[in-house]
Amino acid sequence: MACTSMDPEEGESLHQTRGEVVYGTDNRQDVYAHPDATLRARAQQSTVALMFAGALDTADPNNITFNAPTLGVRHNLCATERFREDPTAAICSGTLIDDDVVLTAGHCVSTSSDCANIRFVFNYYRPSEGTLQTVTTADVFSCASVVARKQGSVDYALVRLDRPATPRFTPAPVKTGNTALASGQNLAVIGSGSGIPFKADSGGAVRDPRASTLDYFVGTTDTFSANSGSGVYETSGYSVTGILVRGDVDYVANGSCNVVNVCPQTGCRGEDSTYVYPAIDAFCRATSNASARLCGNKSADFNSDGSLDVLWQNRTEDKSAIWFMKDGTQLSQVEVPGTQDVNWYPVATGDFDSDGNLDLVRHHRTRGLLALWLMQGGNRVSEVVLQGPTDVNWQPVMAADFDSDGNLDVLWHHRTRGLLALWFMKGGTVLSKLELQGYPDVNWQPVTTADFNGDGELDILWHHRTRGQLALWFMRAGTVLSQVTLQGHPDRNWYPVTAGDFNRDGALDILWHHRTQGQLDFWFMRAGAVLSNKMVQGYPNVNWRPVSAGDLDRDGNLDVLWHHRTNGQLAFWFMKEGTLLSSVVRQGFSDVNWYVVR
Repeated sequence: MACTSMDPEEGESLHQTRGEVVYGTDNRQDVYAHPDATLRARAQQSTVALMFAGALDTADPNNITFNAPTLGVRHNLCATERFREDPTAAICSGTLIDDDVVLTAGHCVSTSSDCANIRFVFNYYRPSEGTLQTVTTADVFSCASVVARKQGSVDYALVRLDRPATPRFTPAPVKTGNTALASGQNLAVIGSGSGIPFKADSGGAVRDPRASTLDYFVGTTDTFSANSGSGVYETSGYSVTGILVRGDVDYVANGSCNVVNVCPQTGCRGEDSTYVYPAIDAFCRATSNASARLCGNKSADFNSDGSLDVLWQNRTEDKSAIWFMKDGTQLSQVEVPGTQDVNWYPVATGDFDSDGNLDLVRHHRTRGLLALWLMQGGNRVSEVVLQGPTDVNWQPVMAADFDSDGNLDVLWHHRTRGLLALWFMKGGTVLSKLELQGYPDVNWQPVTTADFNGDGELDILWHHRTRGQLALWFMRAGTVLSQVTLQGHPDRNWYPVTAGDFNRDGALDILWHHRTQGQLDFWFMRAGAVLSNKMVQGYPNVNWRPVSAGDLDRDGNLDVLWHHRTNGQLAFWFMKEGTLLSSVVRQGFSDVNWYVVR
């Protein structure tokens, strides 16, 4: 049997897809027929079909039907072929991974018009032989925005729906960490291959994990063209580990009609699935870790329970404390002793060793050392110490993945010369270093890094402390591509606290605070342009300062954590699109030497 290949750099076009194929036995099964209850639940609760709006007949909102030919008609299938009577309404597949976020392939939503014209349809499956599950308007969603997208050898898109799909439907869990699958590891995939109602195939296996690149893996799943975007599951924990994006020819001629292209288990090119980690990493960059479910472990979730915790540091005793929290309530705490050298202080958190646990980065003010505390559940299990610049004006300001290799890097800033230095790292090893000329004016300070223009790359936000200006450096792998300067608040009591997607439009916004009057100002932005703003009265007491923003109550909206510098209290502001819904104040450490890191 002739097999054709596809260059993985080409990707696929939404309107001209290249197909996939059956390997060995055709393991596709209708949802009702699959013996695995967990996979049936993933199909019923987490899987979506992407369809053009015109494919849906909504005349009866309680019983939507599909304007599409059958599989047999569309592909001129022989009478021997399976699923010939299924409708072919879907163009791609996807998986719900957060309340209102669908994971699919980048080539499935390649233009803004795709976003406007595509519908995301749940319940597209057979509950029994010969019947289709009823689909209503409550099961059909529109695209509000494409939050993150990439096409090529790595191919993904994360789409924000027009409204939450929960609790009607349930997000599928996503694999954490940036590690390779094992060769031969069992795989399952759920989606609308060739556009037909959901089929589950749990007979695939990893052929090539591509462990050296971690961009995509090659498997033997029985998948077809509209399976593009399907969630690929590892079958030990049933979490999404990949996105089906490429494969071989679907159907071949057999006389005057066509049959499924069947390859031996070791034959043909295999089916490519993008690893899920780059997609989630890009989403968390684009939203500044707005989702507790998807990004909680990237900012302050030390025990991986999906809730953001509070990290404290003592100025005089060099010890840290972690308060494990849930919805503003302290559940427990752990104290992490340091070295008793008060020149050590915490700089950033992040998963440096890709084990799914949050680690801590510390810096020595006078000796320039950088220490990585590799942690599990808030406890330090090992430490890596690196020699940094001995010039005390060099300070590490943040840890982030600047070269998109799945590993956290470290950004340094020189306080007097304005230089930036990037340490590209893997685990606790420095692979290379890059120095950039920043602003020689010492009043310019880097505030944070995030993906402000939605290109999947980390950018740098700067603030001028006396003039109030902002500067955005749009970057790629440490190279400045372009920059824009914005007039901020000229009153020097205003300062930017952080960035995040506060109005859930898929673009990063900026949160400001006034030191003396206590106000917050939310700048709602897109690609470096300010669209609107919202002013909120904060605490007029100057000792109250906002520390960070994150989803503190796991409702999908960014909230604000405050700390009172003299009495040690914490305030949790639960918010929605910059509006305060409720708040709670908790007693923190009354010793003024304790401060909140994040």
